[in-house]
Amino acid sequence: MMEDEVVRRRRRLSRYEFLDLPGPTNLIPGPNSTEMAIRIGRKLAGCPGLLIAGGCFILLVAHAPRTAPAVNQAESQRPRAHVL
Repeated sequence: MMEDEVVRRRRRLSRYEFLDLPGPTNLIPGPNSTEMAIRIGRKLAGCPGLLIAGGCFILLVAHAPRTAPAVNQAESQRPRAHVL
């Protein structure tokens, strides 16, 4: 998903630049998706990009469990089609 967004849709990095990022990310223990977001932010905007990308990614992940129950409740109230 990150490659699609950063390389194909927004064209911020070339495919080769993006493919250089996972190697060092896999050497460091911890959540790889967060580390990739931080590394992309650093590559695009230096230290401020690192802080903003990391902070936004962590806030998004921290906020997702709070919104999931509301989405699930809305989905459960939607009328379902019956299979014949």
